[in-house]
Amino acid sequence: MAAAARFVNGFTPCDPIKTVPAGSHPSTGPDEKLLQAGTVIERGTCDSRGRTSIYMIKDAKAFQTAFKAETDAGDGGGNPNQGIVVGQDFAMGSESSDAMSALLRPQAGLLMLNCHPDFKPPSGYRKEPALVKGCVLTDYYVD
Repeated sequence: MAAAARFVNGFTPCDPIKTVPAGSHPSTGPDEKLLQAGTVIERGTCDSRGRTSIYMIKDAKAFQTAFKAETDAGDGGGNPNQGIVVGQDFAMGSESSDAMSALLRPQAGLLMLNCHPDFKPPSGYRKEPALVKGCVLTDYYVD
């Protein structure tokens, strides 16, 4: 968790990191559903107002499967140009569009996992297959 927070902090404020215990959010929220699916081993927040979350992932494919299920449960609603930023062993989400955009810059080397069925980025943006059918990895994000 500390290494992921240091990485994120290199691109957007992420200090101090605070662990968020399981069960501290309503069991119907997406955080708890990802934890219940057994894909997230630790979760924390890392900005002064707790708007940025880091999720330590133990199995990337299982995480993507759970994230897609959460997207599908939304019945295709919501912003089709949003998702969660993923690294090799962690994911990051934020209520701050500046924080999300900062991690999608080429210098950061991260991409966003997007499983929305209506996602269609403009030409010139990356759109690569994810580990789960129906999801892509992209550098396109609009709040």
